Amino acid sequence: MIFGYVNDSLEATTNIEILSPTGDSRTIEVVIDTGFSDYLTLPPSLIAEFDLRFQDTVLVTLADGSDVELGTFDVTIAWDGESRQVGALQADTTPLIGMRLLENHRLRMDIVEDGSVTIEAIT
Repeated sequence: MIFGYVNDSLEATTNIEILSPTGDSRTIEVVIDTGFSDYLTLPPSLIAEFDLRFQDTVLVTLADGSDVELGTFDVTIAWDGESRQVGALQADTTPLIGMRLLENHRLRMDIVEDGSVTIEAIT
């Protein structure tokens, strides 16, 4: 089970650990974005820090309806106690996790400041 909290902007957040091929790791706070249908976004600084491997460029429609091209990168994360390789979109914003990463999980949130967030695998 993964735990998080609702911040003072009423965003559901949790932490994920990014794992590098060299064995380095870093825990970062991410915002859970149920309107984001992919796995993860990471800022350019983290992509450079972990020397993530570029995969492709994709056209993405943002929440405001505009289309942008974003680079995609392979990244390994610790997710619910296991290492998992996923795709990350490079975006100069707060790191986000989306619905593809939440697939086969139950998300519960108490939408009040400092409310609890839990993510658990559906068995």
